[in-house]
Amino acid sequence: MARQYPPVLSLLLLVALTACAATEGKPNSKDLPVSALQSWEYFNQNAKALATETTLLRNHPGWPEMARIIAARPSITYLEGESAAHRKTLLAIREWSEKWGASGETVHMRYLELARRSAFVEERRLEAHRGWILHYLKLVRSADSLTELENLNLVDAMVRAQLLSYSLDSMGLLQTLENNQ
Repeated sequence: MARQYPPVLSLLLLVALTACAATEGKPNSKDLPVSALQSWEYFNQNAKALATETTLLRNHPGWPEMARIIAARPSITYLEGESAAHRKTLLAIREWSEKWGASGETVHMRYLELARRSAFVEERRLEAHRGWILHYLKLVRSADSLTELENLNLVDAMVRAQLLSYSLDSMGLLQTLENNQ
């Protein structure tokens, strides 16, 4: 299981340890593209809370059935058209509401909101990952010693562990690595 660092610690780790490798004329943490750094900060500030929310949705006893309703819509649209998909989805959500004694519309809307937010956080994660890889390669090319390379590899392992500890599930919801196992 990947070690997850608190957001502030992981950001400080990224900046401080990459700065260790820097000397005059060499890349350093300040060379990390602003967009990658902003993506990293956004990702760290939002990923854990969002993954918790998506886990709460998945843990609802009626979620597997709701997930099947949601997943069926594209197939129904493809085979029967949009109006049939809309009608069958609404009917299935009403039946779900009766069966589970909860508002299927609310659960469906919560899913749509969480999927939208998950896609945005995933985009920031991928931007941060791309930015880190490019920056890491610059640092490796400019490293002068084996110790410097070892330190960079340690930083790289920690940064990647954080970035790769999240992914989207088959429904497009953010999940932590431990939820995916």
